[in-house]
Amino acid sequence: MFVRAAEAESFSKAAEELFITPNAVMKQINNLEKEIASCLLVRTHSGIKLTKAGEKMHEEAKFILKYCSEAAERVRKAAETEKNIIRVGASILTPPEVFGEMWAEIRKELRETEFRMVQFDAAPDNSGTIIPKLGENIDIIVSAFDEKSMKKGNYNGIELLKVPLYCIVSVRHKLAEKENVNFEELAGETLLLIGEGRSTYIDELRSLVEKDYKEINIEEIPSYGIEAYNRCAGGDEILIGTGNFLKIHPMLMRIPLQCNIKVSFGIIYPKNPSETVKNVVTTIKEIQEKNQY
Repeated sequence: MFVRAAEAESFSKAAEELFITPNAVMKQINNLEKEIASCLLVRTHSGIKLTKAGEKMHEEAKFILKYCSEAAERVRKAAETEKNIIRVGASILTPPEVFGEMWAEIRKELRETEFRMVQFDAAPDNSGTIIPKLGENIDIIVSAFDEKSMKKGNYNGIELLKVPLYCIVSVRHKLAEKENVNFEELAGETLLLIGEGRSTYIDELRSLVEKDYKEINIEEIPSYGIEAYNRCAGGDEILIGTGNFLKIHPMLMRIPLQCNIKVSFGIIYPKNPSETVKNVVTTIKEIQEKNQY
């Protein structure tokens, strides 16, 4: 309450945020000042200002609130470990639906395990990756992966299927109505590729284009963030990627690229997984072997 009032510089604004009356806020802060025998706020007709003691109290209070929040999160994580909870990360760029029919088998084999969907922001970090650190708030994610991305992200992967590389284009693009695209049809086009060293598959494609199809232009992008999809939707560039299993943007089409490069798509999980995650990974591998998914 003190922190809200101090940051709002107003008892009334703090009361609105807390859904209580201004008098209730003032009473609580008056009691706090009385208890610690210090004046924390200067009251004026235009609002409130922190005293030197108030500034220190605000600093300490923020630290305590942050510590309490982090402690509560650690307790929740400990409880989830005991309850056999698996947190499946989901975002617009990493949908979990690729599990498909396997979900029924997983639920059947892991009746005591609870699966929770955890939404995360797919915006790329400073290194350009859209995959969050696994093992903290998220246990597994469904995504494309390869040796380079696993090493860079420090995670393991289980391949569920192979998918082609796609040309992702605007619905207004001249190639949008085609069932598939070959390299000859990409002459004069600009391909958007993630940076070298980030993906084995994209590096292989880049080398092929630079060697055998010099009439195709290549432009490097930092990541497969939503900005790249928006750029394609509004322009003529062609984004090369897996396309995922979800219509990311209503003004985009995805067209299979005719080449021999196929991408691993499946489940990624931490290098040092919990026992619950290990159990899920083992079960998925057994289901794959049994049903030949």
